[in-house]
Amino acid sequence: MLSISQMETIRHQFDSFCRKALREESRNLKMQYARRAEREVALSQLSEKQLQAFSTEDRYPSDVICFEVGRHSCVCPG
Repeated sequence: MLSISQMETIRHQFDSFCRKALREESRNLKMQYARRAEREVALSQLSEKQLQAFSTEDRYPSDVICFEVGRHSCVCPG
């Protein structure tokens, strides 16, 4: 059986350990966020040319209107 002072010492040691672990985890997260911020760029900072390199356009048959005039077929974008 531990005395009250021994239990208090253990409690203080555990408290100190927890504060150190949280402080180190906080430091690690701050470093991780800083590394990520160096590499990432907001989409609003990209030029039109750069944005077009990342964009794509889907085409569907329903987007096109096809009709015939006389013997000629006309295809118009919808």
